Amino acid sequence: MALLNAQPITLLSGPADNSSYTLNYDIPDQVLSTVTWDCGAPNTVFVLEYSLDADMNQAQIKTLDKEKSVEFTHGLLDDILSDLGGAYLTKKIYWRISSTVTVQTEPSEIRNMNLTGMLKPFTDNRDPQKKEIYQVVKIGNDFWMAENLRATMYCDGAAFTTVDVISKTYSEGPVADSSITGQYYTWPTAVRNMELATEEDDTIIQGVCPDGWHVSTKKDWDNLIEVLSPSPALQTKSTDYWETNYGLTNSSGLNIVPSGVFWHNNLQLPDNGENKASFWTTTLGSETTAFMYEFYDWEQHISAWNYPNRPWAEGDSTASRLVNVRCVRDSN
Repeated sequence: MALLNAQPITLLSGPADNSSYTLNYDIPDQVLSTVTWDCGAPNTVFVLEYSLDADMNQAQIKTLDKEKSVEFTHGLLDDILSDLGGAYLTKKIYWRISSTVTVQTEPSEIRNMNLTGMLKPFTDNRDPQKKEIYQVVKIGNDFWMAENLRATMYCDGAAFTTVDVISKTYSEGPVADSSITGQYYTWPTAVRNMELATEEDDTIIQGVCPDGWHVSTKKDWDNLIEVLSPSPALQTKSTDYWETNYGLTNSSGLNIVPSGVFWHNNLQLPDNGENKASFWTTTLGSETTAFMYEFYDWEQHISAWNYPNRPWAEGDSTASRLVNVRCVRDSN
């Protein structure tokens, strides 16, 4: 006999409103909570609906089965968070159980939970022939790639600009592995759109970084230095490769290695390749300079300096160095 009235979905168990979970990449299958429900409609396939909006606008769905239960594991909840654009972040998620078939049912009540995304490696898929995987660390409220960027094209597949020198690699210093030293970029290549840069310390520019990430800003570095004071360099330098390694802990996991700086008079080998590391920011120091942050073998501190930032073709006195890039996760 056909059902005359919609059959309600009644939640029997599951996380209460405002439950909070910090998701762990190392234990993706561990169950945090089991959701069970009841529904009088027969032969019904259920879905888990989830949204960032309490009204469930533009909700995403995951198809479940007919068992009227689902295990909320670290992996499943992180998938949900990632689907909603909140990977690595803390977000309030609204969810409910609904039906997917023509047998009429009423969705369950809407509940919410606070999810903090897994701190897991990031895969950059821009080059299908050479996918790059980067470790990620959280320092303060910011998520950093714990490796120097290795990209050799922009995220949309475009080649680096022809008015600039192409990016370079280097493996003849104390770090013999170019996948660790990463790629070296001029500032125009790093930021791609120079006209977007300002003297503000928090200008977000994707540049050479993957979608959802940006070239580190001056504010990103200043925040890092504040969080790790009074000895930020000791907590961010790799415990390998540096000649002066007394006190190095790399407790932040940022893993900074000595890589040096290329410039016009040493395009074959970088200066200070054994005792210095440098990273571009998006912040202008003047019309012809941009800030970079530098690490020295003999220093416990991280220093900000202005360097020429114009295209390589403009000449020795005004053109960029080639240094490394670290990407920081966008906050929204």
